[in-house]
Amino acid sequence: MKTVLGLSVTSHGIAWALVDGRGAGDTTLDDDAFEVDATDQLAVRATAAARSAQAIAASSGQNVASIGVSAAGADADEALGQLLDLLAAAGFDDVRIVPDDFGTEAAVRGARAAALAPSRNAVVRTPRPAPAPAPPSDPISGWLLAAMP
Repeated sequence: MKTVLGLSVTSHGIAWALVDGRGAGDTTLDDDAFEVDATDQLAVRATAAARSAQAIAASSGQNVASIGVSAAGADADEALGQLLDLLAAAGFDDVRIVPDDFGTEAAVRGARAAALAPSRNAVVRTPRPAPAPAPPSDPISGWLLAAMP
């Protein structure tokens, strides 16, 4: 496997780590951590961090093959669902949820653990449901759909 991005999201911050999963050493290529004041911004900020990490990887000739995501905290489930949707919309199609008990004591260590899990195939790819089709836009179909309970 190639370069893997690990994202660790808590109710107050985000950490990420790029790991080269090709060798036996699982070398950390780069990492960062930052606090987030508003929990409603967690998923958006984590997606922006993923795009930035992808750009950093690309600048050194690396390709992010998959993302491991670990989330913990009171708002983790809601943020995780939104984060998975935003990552898919950003073009990341191999995103894997890493259980928080995978060995996450500190934020960057958590992000590194989240990256190592997919690189070692310790977690499976997380399927995303297909988006619902848009309702018809013509007046008759729209009226019929609105009239049906």
